[in-house]
Amino acid sequence: MNNNIPLTIIGTSRITEHHIISAKKNGFKIIALSSTRVKSNYLRKLSKKFNINKIFYNFKESIKYTEKVKNAAYVITCKTIDNHKILMALKKSKKKILIEKPIFENFLDFKKINFIKKNIFTGYNRMYYQNIIFLKKLLSKKKNLLIRATVPEDSINDINKNSCHIISILYSLFEKIKTNKVIKNKNHIICYMSCNQGQIVIFFNFKSSENTEIKINDEKNIYKFSPLEKLTIYNKIIIKNINGLNSYHPNVQKIKTENMNFKPGFDKQYKEFKKFIKGKALPKANITVSKEIIKLCNKIVG
Repeated sequence: MNNNIPLTIIGTSRITEHHIISAKKNGFKIIALSSTRVKSNYLRKLSKKFNINKIFYNFKESIKYTEKVKNAAYVITCKTIDNHKILMALKKSKKKILIEKPIFENFLDFKKINFIKKNIFTGYNRMYYQNIIFLKKLLSKKKNLLIRATVPEDSINDINKNSCHIISILYSLFEKIKTNKVIKNKNHIICYMSCNQGQIVIFFNFKSSENTEIKINDEKNIYKFSPLEKLTIYNKIIIKNINGLNSYHPNVQKIKTENMNFKPGFDKQYKEFKKFIKGKALPKANITVSKEIIKLCNKIVG
C-alpha cells in the first residue's frame, strides 16, 4: 500500500528544489507544481528534473486540483510578496500548509491570516538543526549567559527577510526575547536584547566580508556557531609561549557539524511536518512564533 502523503508545491524560488528533495525523502509524493509567475522557466525545469507531471502556471488552478485530493497538503515557496494572495486563495481550505519564512515582513500583516493560522507550519529550517536542539537542552537551566551574534547584510532592508533566520535561532534557544536598545549608523546596527537566561548583543554589519556567527558564553564554556552549520565548544584557554610572548588559544572540546547530504534542518522539518499533518505535533514556528520573530526584526529596523 502506498502511504505517501500527496503534496502540491506553489512557488519556484531557489529553495524549491531543496523542498522537493526533502519531501520525497520523507514519504511525500509531489502531485503538482505551480508558479505565481505565468512565464516561469524554472517551473518546467523542475518538473522535468523531478518527474512531476502535473504543472500549473496559474497557482489558483493548482489549488482547485489539490483540494479534490484526499489528505493532500501544500508547500509554499514563492516570494514573500506573493504569500498573502496565495493564503487568501486558500481561505476555505482545511489542508495543512508549510510556508517558507518569513511569511510577511511586517508583523501587523499576520492578523490578515487569522482564518488559516491553525493550518500553517512556517519553514524556519534552522530551528531544526540538530546542534540547535542539542544546545537548547544543554543551556535550558543556565543563567547569566552572554550571547553575541554577528550578522553581515547588504543593507538594513535585508534584516526582515534574511536576518529573521538568526532571530529564529535565538528565539528557539531562549524564547521571551526583549529588545532593549538599538543603535544605528550608516555602516552597522547594534541591538541590545535580553532573555531569561542572559544578555544578547547583535551586530548587523552592512556589506561586510565576515561570516555569520553566534557565540554564547556560560561560566565555563564558549559555544560558537560559525558557520551556522558548525558548532564548536571551547572549555578553557591554553597559554603558549612563543619566542618569549604569551599566546592565548581557546581549547576545542567538541565540534559538531550538521548533516550536509541535503539542506540542513530540512529532513527533521519534513518529519515534523508529517506529524503536523497527522495531528501528532505542533510546529516550532507556528503563526504566533513567526509573528514574534518578525516583530523583533521590525523593532531592529525601526
